[in-house]
Amino acid sequence: MKEANGFYMYVSTRACYDPAKTIFVFAPGEMAADLSLAEQFARKSGWQALSEYDGAVLILPLAPEGWNAQSHSLPGSIYDRVRGQVGSRNGRSLFGREGKLWCWETMLYLVGYEDGAVFAGNCAMAEPNRFAAAALIGGAPDDYSAGAFPSSHWLVRHVSSDYAKRNDQIPSSLWLIGAPETASRQALEYACSLHFPDGCPADRVKGLPILFSVHGRGEPVWLFAEKNGWDVLADETQAFVLVCPDSPGNIWQLERDGQVFGAMIDRLCADYGLDRTRVYLTGFSNGGAITREVGTAFPELFAAIAPSNAPVDAPGLVADSPVSPGLLRSGYELPYWVCVGDNDPAAGTDVDEQLEVMLEVNGCQARAGSGFTTRFAPDEIRTGENYYTSARGYAQGERFRTLVYCGRDGLPRVGYTVMKNMPHGAICEQSRAAWEFLRHFRRPAGSRQIEYLPD
Repeated sequence: MKEANGFYMYVSTRACYDPAKTIFVFAPGEMAADLSLAEQFARKSGWQALSEYDGAVLILPLAPEGWNAQSHSLPGSIYDRVRGQVGSRNGRSLFGREGKLWCWETMLYLVGYEDGAVFAGNCAMAEPNRFAAAALIGGAPDDYSAGAFPSSHWLVRHVSSDYAKRNDQIPSSLWLIGAPETASRQALEYACSLHFPDGCPADRVKGLPILFSVHGRGEPVWLFAEKNGWDVLADETQAFVLVCPDSPGNIWQLERDGQVFGAMIDRLCADYGLDRTRVYLTGFSNGGAITREVGTAFPELFAAIAPSNAPVDAPGLVADSPVSPGLLRSGYELPYWVCVGDNDPAAGTDVDEQLEVMLEVNGCQARAGSGFTTRFAPDEIRTGENYYTSARGYAQGERFRTLVYCGRDGLPRVGYTVMKNMPHGAICEQSRAAWEFLRHFRRPAGSRQIEYLPD
């Protein structure tokens, strides 16, 4: 097997005195055929931008004959060649290193996609003591034969016999993002990554609800899914299957994408027996806008929706009307939880146009009020003192302020949360708050009305 065919390398302009992470990214085979394709993948995947921000060194090895032709020692051999040779781009480096960066041997990371993920996984199995962590997207190791071999212990040349280890005795930090499900609509293909609750395999998720978490513009699903906390919450509660759809071109638009959610729901329910009466839709930023737009255009698909930090005034990116004009005429109830940041220049805090419609849709009283960030007086106010407490799992509950509006039965139907000191971003606890609202609703088959599910 070949050990090297060259590589594309990007060095952050921010790398200087501190030890620099070295990130190996193994692109899908067709994008690793030559230098220009590797550079294109580095940019489009977001890894070059991430490496720049994090002060890291990014390396994309090439595999013109495919990953199967490469030796599993490839990333290690590349690192050994470059570790003391990477120059600082800003003229600053650790004293005594003569302008070279310190690519610290304890901060090597592997990332792989598709067949590149299989190869990266096999590299991690062959030399587990080299890498701090690995993330594999759409692939997994298929060669574990190196597990029976003695570890190279490459930081120590000669290891005493009482400390000798085999490769399969060395723990590895490995994040597997499963091969995506796909659904097609109007000749476009949409991937959606699934996360089953920890310890709950595919044959045991029957009857669980579906929770969609939709990424924003320019933020691929693999990056978005890592930071919003929905996967951790699914593991903790064992209460839902998380579905993170990926849009063509990293952007959502109602006219193009509106109908794909119905296709995905059909596919997921057919494949896994999930509960069609409990389908919940959430999203952030542009994903929050498509949540609001798809949810109100196709209310029959969802039991409740929760848009977060969703712009309303972004021509070409959002629909002309934040709420589908046909929702009121349809007679469908649709519980609604909207969350904004108090310092978000992209989305703002004015949701009155949305609330006016959603209060009527859900049978809530639209009473005039003052002293709120809306003109509608709530039936209840939830804060860190009376609701978002540490006992409920909130470490930053003081940042939440939620106005709750009740329906004709006196039960919550609409929520409006403003997050304190929040720009165009989010914290994981917002996912917990959204789930606490969403989980109470169920739409019986064919019904325009919603059932409230008590604790």
